[in-house]
Amino acid sequence: MSLATLITRGKVMLARMAARTLLQVTGLDNETFNNVELLLPPGYVASPLAGADVILLQTNGLRSHLVALCGDNTADTVANLAPGEVGLARGPRSIILRVNGIVLTDPQKIVLQTPELYWSPDGQTMHKLATDTHTHPGVQTGAGVTQAPNASSGMVSG
Repeated sequence: MSLATLITRGKVMLARMAARTLLQVTGLDNETFNNVELLLPPGYVASPLAGADVILLQTNGLRSHLVALCGDNTADTVANLAPGEVGLARGPRSIILRVNGIVLTDPQKIVLQTPELYWSPDGQTMHKLATDTHTHPGVQTGAGVTQAPNASSGMVSG
């Protein structure tokens, strides 16, 4: 069996999340393959859109056991990447690891879910964003407790 017959290209018809993402894929000859495992780098999880391109590999040369690589969607591209930069995009949302920093873009909102958030503007001094509720004389919500701060007054050095 030649290498050329073990590797082909396909298009995602449907994706289903399980322990590993499973795809329904059409091959170049309009064959339909079900329960094709999508293999991605460690830590990556994806549910490709219908029409996304994949590379299909036959495991042990068996056409009945295919795995897919990638799941590229040409509509979700990051333009103007410099050499060595990496981007992740879905529609207007993106995370770009630029040579000079990280750029997060979202037209609606960015949500961070963590009990504590620290940052260092100079690499030396660490700052913490206070996220707990606390008592605050003079500003009450009825029971003497204010909500978590959302302005610079809620930022503390630590």
